[in-house]
Amino acid sequence: MAAERWVVYATFDTTGAPAPFVEEQLTAYRQVGFKTIVVDTSPTLSPEREAAWQRSSTQWLTRPNTGYDFGSYRRGLRILLEERRIPLEELDVVFANDSCYGPYSPLADVFGAFDALPRDGRRVFGITESHEVGHHLQSYWLYFRADVVHHASAFFEATPEAVDRDDAIHQGEVGFSRFVVERGCELVAWCPIDALVRHFADVHGTLLSILEFGLRRRLQRYRYTYSGDRACLNRLVGRPFKCNPTTAFGTHMHYHALTPFVKRNLVRDNPDHDAFVPISGIGNARDNATVHRLLRETERYRQRYGAGPPSAAGARFPHP
Repeated sequence: MAAERWVVYATFDTTGAPAPFVEEQLTAYRQVGFKTIVVDTSPTLSPEREAAWQRSSTQWLTRPNTGYDFGSYRRGLRILLEERRIPLEELDVVFANDSCYGPYSPLADVFGAFDALPRDGRRVFGITESHEVGHHLQSYWLYFRADVVHHASAFFEATPEAVDRDDAIHQGEVGFSRFVVERGCELVAWCPIDALVRHFADVHGTLLSILEFGLRRRLQRYRYTYSGDRACLNRLVGRPFKCNPTTAFGTHMHYHALTPFVKRNLVRDNPDHDAFVPISGIGNARDNATVHRLLRETERYRQRYGAGPPSAAGARFPHP
């Protein structure tokens, strides 16, 4: 029997304003065969926001803003299992949140690659992985197929609700990956961190690349980010590298069409001070303008540095 395919989508807005980019994501999931359940922890919802969820989701609900995104993931999965009575062995589920813009490339490609792999109880999927705080799949997007979703259910049953952001990262995001690895699962990322750093580090061969990365740290030259360049240099000289790929390489993954999503904090806060994302302090009310600004920066980058068609760059990246 074919599995039911659902997205549990966690969202929050301090003012309860509508979020058109979330509607676009929900529509994109529906186009690839997923139903969606929106779990909204906003303190209040505008009539427009309620109408958006009614229009674009299969089911939506509100809950108190506790437990961070994993609290919403837990609640959504419980509804699917207990209220909709979907058997675990018949459920494919994506856990996603509103921390990203996109998709800028087809989700069908992502699911096509992941679903081509055997359903043998051994794989959990994500878009990006990180070694910044232990090896883990980043929790803004996690995909559990029916052969492993029982691990997600067991994790939520065994893990208390996060009480602060540090708890959400260490106990939730990192703990989730550790939990499934301890049960024999492999973490499979659409953008593997080693391949990602190698993609940007091996520019002109090892020696010339080391010289280039070293020089552009002092000159006003194009760079990835300070942390991204440091990761590239460490790889080239054989040292361990740790970075958050969604900020260290976020704009450049987008430029090269290596990921369908761009983190909102990247274009809002520019946390790594990337010279090629000159955007700072832009609030939620201007999210759409921010995205258009990012796209203009993308085009400026391609014209200046000749990155080539993004589809060609993406095709060269070693996806699963």
